[in-house]
Amino acid sequence: MALGKGDNPAGSSRLETSAYKAQEEISKVLYDPACNIFKPWQFDSHLSHPVTLKTTYEELKILWNEEARFREGFSAGNDTIAIPNLFVKISGVHRDLCEYEKDVEFFLSSKKLFFSSGPLLGENRAEAHYAGYSKNGILKPASGSSLIHFISKNGALDIEGLAASHFFENMTLQKQLQTTIAHKLGQLLESDLLLKSPSEDATLRTLHMLLILDKSLIGLLENFDYPFDVPKIAIYNGKETHFTFEDCAAISFFYYCGFDILILTPSGHVDIENHVNGSYFDNHSLEERNASIDYAKLKGQCDTSGKKALSRMAAFFKK
Repeated sequence: MALGKGDNPAGSSRLETSAYKAQEEISKVLYDPACNIFKPWQFDSHLSHPVTLKTTYEELKILWNEEARFREGFSAGNDTIAIPNLFVKISGVHRDLCEYEKDVEFFLSSKKLFFSSGPLLGENRAEAHYAGYSKNGILKPASGSSLIHFISKNGALDIEGLAASHFFENMTLQKQLQTTIAHKLGQLLESDLLLKSPSEDATLRTLHMLLILDKSLIGLLENFDYPFDVPKIAIYNGKETHFTFEDCAAISFFYYCGFDILILTPSGHVDIENHVNGSYFDNHSLEERNASIDYAKLKGQCDTSGKKALSRMAAFFKK
């Protein structure tokens, strides 16, 4: 029957097919948290929290590429999920640089990894503004409300108000991930992970940090399916570069997101400790300290067999 002008079609409905019903029944049996078998994005809407593992150096290498669900401490509830992660600084180098290079290359071989041969924010740290935000948190004309309006004098942040201002859309358009970012930001600001006392300035600087993050870091977060591969951040600080508060705030934010964090400091000097509470991470000290070997010098020190690489001249006379 044709509809006349002004007539409304009947309300639509959805009918589950027999195959769909069978699939749902099978899923209830197969994807059981007690068996550590999960379907993709099964916990996408769950609130996550890190369970940071305290390990030996050898255990670190064993656990590094292990999925979250197989690590000790993993658990999934009705609306929360515990992610066992690693937060480690390796100070110094092995006496045998070939062994050290081999370890470093192993850590950097992970599939979901962001690597920086210097502080995490790199050149982005110098940006005075981003997406219309000026350095003091005041937005440029037509950009919306000022960030400072969401921060109290003691540094407390109105996260709900900030979310309503579309602030988190600067990082991702995924609504669920915007909720996750807001939650992690709140956890970070309420914790004692960062050594700086809560203040209007510290909160504002943390918000600016979020706005200048490398987009590939956000990409890792967007693709983090909690029970499986744990995203990683590895930083090789071979030039004794100073870590700013913003660098450490970024590291701390991704720590709360459940990422594995690895800081490699061949000199053994202080870097992350200037702004991050040392009780949150392991610090493994190797046999020697070397302040003159940055990552470019380290890479290629040894050939694939683990023997020290010869210079072109030495290789020529060896023939």
